[in-house]
Amino acid sequence: MRKFWRLFLVSVLPLVILGFVFSAVVFPYPRNASVLCSPGIDYSNCHSTSDDESYERMKKYLTKDRVAWFDIDPGESMVYLDDYIQGSGVSVREAQVLEVIPQGITSESISNTPTTLNGRTAWIGLGVSDGVRSSVDASSAVLWCNQLRYLPEVNHYLSYCFGNNWEAAVKYTVAANGGDFQLLQGLRSEIQSERRGRQWDFVLYCVFVLPMFVYLFLLVSGLIWLVGKAASFVRSG
Repeated sequence: MRKFWRLFLVSVLPLVILGFVFSAVVFPYPRNASVLCSPGIDYSNCHSTSDDESYERMKKYLTKDRVAWFDIDPGESMVYLDDYIQGSGVSVREAQVLEVIPQGITSESISNTPTTLNGRTAWIGLGVSDGVRSSVDASSAVLWCNQLRYLPEVNHYLSYCFGNNWEAAVKYTVAANGGDFQLLQGLRSEIQSERRGRQWDFVLYCVFVLPMFVYLFLLVSGLIWLVGKAASFVRSG
């Protein structure tokens, strides 16, 4: 057993380390990627890229007549990999507000925050265009927000919304199996699918690229062994 362990330390381990160094310097796997999504009730579409030029081209193509984007936090992390996710502007038509948390730093902005929204139904626009602000009165609530975060509780979400001299984190839910639910869950499923693709690519990278010098060593050793066997067979014949 010790003989095999010494053989591993002398031959295999340096090759593994060499593979890590070579991969990190010459052929690194892109850790960070940008994901752009076009949400829809029937179908959401997401694309990821680690290239800045491809990112700008995708964003220009997906934007078309929509110029507002919002950040998305799917509520799940990945090992080693990191994504910056954005979606083109979309609306949640009937959100049930659960809690409004003031985010302003001045007493005036905090006092202006419409905390009376708790328990009310609101229309939420995800993606804030320049100059657009939320409007809340006794009969209606229209919120403009720049982020969508999926909370650990099923069908619970959080968005950062802006009004005239106030900003707040708004927690809300939507009717299960309704159009808003299909929109938000469909978007999350598409994001998860896109991220799983990246995770599998990274797994294949780790399996085939990082230990490539070990594979090369085994291949060369095998060829040398076969040539030696063939030469011995010829001499004995």
